[in-house]
Amino acid sequence: MQSQITYRPKLPGDILYLVAYFSSFETRINLVQCNKWLHETCTSLLFKHIYLHSPIQLIKLCGSEGAICMLKTTDSIYLGERLFTPDSWPSEAIGDAPELLIRVLRATKSLTRLQILSSDRILEEDELFYYNLQQKVDSVASDPTFLSNLAILIELPNHISWKALCHNRPIIYYYYPNEPYMYADICPSYKGGGSGLNLKHNLSAQDVGILIKEGQWTTLNMHFCSPSGIRIHMRFPEEIKHGSPSPVQDPWSWVKTMLLASGIASHHLFSLSVQFEPVLPYQSAAAQCAALEELYNEFPELDEVAVSYPFLYWSRSVDHKYESEFFSDDPLPDWTPQPYEHCMSDWMDWWLKALDLGPLEAQSLGELAQTTAELIDGIRLRWDPEHYDIASAEAILEYLSNYRI
Repeated sequence: MQSQITYRPKLPGDILYLVAYFSSFETRINLVQCNKWLHETCTSLLFKHIYLHSPIQLIKLCGSEGAICMLKTTDSIYLGERLFTPDSWPSEAIGDAPELLIRVLRATKSLTRLQILSSDRILEEDELFYYNLQQKVDSVASDPTFLSNLAILIELPNHISWKALCHNRPIIYYYYPNEPYMYADICPSYKGGGSGLNLKHNLSAQDVGILIKEGQWTTLNMHFCSPSGIRIHMRFPEEIKHGSPSPVQDPWSWVKTMLLASGIASHHLFSLSVQFEPVLPYQSAAAQCAALEELYNEFPELDEVAVSYPFLYWSRSVDHKYESEFFSDDPLPDWTPQPYEHCMSDWMDWWLKALDLGPLEAQSLGELAQTTAELIDGIRLRWDPEHYDIASAEAILEYLSNYRI
């Protein structure tokens, strides 16, 4: 005799998402406690992702012991900006705001993602409110058992800072915008080559791009806030730990993959900086310039870029008004590397060739002084020393004197 099999219908995930999004936590608890099947079917989806848009929601959640207990299954929490707005809080509860917020976060035993969501936040100043909230966050951050599995942390500007959570947790992605730039810090516990935590997973270029995209969208109004500049510090923990070479051999291909995954419109990106640890294979300034021109063809609003190694800062600054003493026509391409004093060996050959100065081997000290004057004059066609850090004439002459030996 065949055993009877009981087929239980499955609720569509999108229906459960709507229930989780619009219903109260008490409603969810009542739903999953109705019977065993509903509990097995709904619990993970209804409490997997928690959205807290207002102080009232947070207060009600803390008032439900059943809902608090269910937070142990939560993977992600999204906090609306009104939670950080004093005027959004009932006057009788505003003093409890830090404790209520931390209570909810502490109840999550497997939380991997914490993200602040943009909303119709009222911008007003209340230094005491922010101070108390910041003090509470910084205090619990020193407890390694608090959010011990946190991997993704996404902030918004004009907020309290959650950066203290990066120090002793397995965070692989920390995002914090500061207009006009947005910053993505990959594996921040390895900053400066530190030992960090046991992070064996390397984020790919596509992973980083998708996370950047998710940091720009808000679930409240689905408004895409295109960044004007991107700053990424990309670390590979296993390679840092073992002193191995970087797994990225072609940084420009990595950048293109990341930008494609981020969904950033080509006309919205004016600045890009990606620094890799461990450092990349050496790429000459000439090779960097050629790769940069290709990237510029795809993102025509770019005017600041630093990607490869050595970490040269390139600028497309052709509107600087300077009357040259030695060059009747501008011989330079649109993109030029910043001539820092501390890394002259990285850019000197490029600038000498671009200005057609040299060879240096047969030049006397007097001729080198003339070459230095022409080089400084050519540099000023693009780089105004009043606004940028550039090498001095004395430092350049000393370098060129040693260069010819």
